[in-house]
Amino acid sequence: MKTGGMLFKGKGAGSIQKQEDDIRARLGTANDAFRKSVQDYQTLRQEYFNFQLPKILRVGDVAYSQKDADICSC
Repeated sequence: MKTGGMLFKGKGAGSIQKQEDDIRARLGTANDAFRKSVQDYQTLRQEYFNFQLPKILRVGDVAYSQKDADICSC
């Protein structure tokens, strides 16, 4: 009965090290891209809550006040 995997069979230490370095480089690139994406999202979210949402709420408040004034003036 044969035991053990064939993951490293026929591979020297140099090729295993090269594979590890390649994987680490790809993970580093993916991590940088993820961090940039998170930072872009945070910027967009901050803009929405600081600028867009207050405008929307003001427009709704003005429309509600005008409608309320129309109802009360009848």
